[in-house]
Amino acid sequence: MDIKVCLFLMGEKGLKSLEALVEKSICKNLISLVVGSHDESVENDYYLEIKKLSVNSGIPFLNRKDITETPAVKYGVAISWRWLIDTRKLELIVLHDSLLPQYRGFNPLVTALLNGDGQIGVTAIVANEEADAGPIVGQIKIPISYPLKIKTAIELISTSYQQLVCTVFEKIEKGSIETTPQDEGLASYSMWRDEEDYHIQWEKSSIEIKRQIDATGFPYKGASAIIDDVKIRILDAEIVADKKIANRDVGKIFSIDHGVPIVICGVGLLKITTAIDCNTGQKFEFKKLRSRLK
Repeated sequence: MDIKVCLFLMGEKGLKSLEALVEKSICKNLISLVVGSHDESVENDYYLEIKKLSVNSGIPFLNRKDITETPAVKYGVAISWRWLIDTRKLELIVLHDSLLPQYRGFNPLVTALLNGDGQIGVTAIVANEEADAGPIVGQIKIPISYPLKIKTAIELISTSYQQLVCTVFEKIEKGSIETTPQDEGLASYSMWRDEEDYHIQWEKSSIEIKRQIDATGFPYKGASAIIDDVKIRILDAEIVADKKIANRDVGKIFSIDHGVPIVICGVGLLKITTAIDCNTGQKFEFKKLRSRLK
């Protein structure tokens, strides 16, 4: 069999995809190399798990930093990959966790949850010169409801990655990859995020803030706030029925019950059920009523 594929994998979605391919001997036999990379932006990047599965399955594995030239294969398949791959030497198929052409770019799954979308999904495209704009090979949609944590969303979408990557490999094995062009009129973009984007803006509604907390939790760092000059990560919260507050100063603690505060938001109230001190990593204790989260 002359057709060979190099996998560029990161994260849980990369690991789950590899697991599905290894289980199917037809797909596994097409893989000539797995390339992995560490990701310092998450708590667990699954690098070691991807490497272990590759080695135990008899598939060569290399760290991205050890690659000196583009692998000599016909196809590349990239999942959760962050770096450029030279498409002059191989045909690259990218799996992107959005319903393209919606949310081209960075962290589209987080963006979908922040926006309260009713569905998420994964799209396989043939890469071209414009990021995430190539023709579509296949797409899977997943209906969702809220509240929904990012970890659960990743688990849901990882199953779709497994299904779609196997479909892609079956098309590669048959030598027939039919595509559909994206509708440019429907294109939207998801921008990159940094530490500032974790910071909660208390003038937003409790619903929006709750979605932010859920969308940026594990494996990400978690939504952040400052209280009494201490930076904290808020890992879990509950929406509380609003009250008529004459001077609605957002971020102020409305009440504390056994160390669990209720915070005033632009619209609504939010009960913080789990928070940690960024300096110590330990549970943060809310003790003062007269405190403001910034």
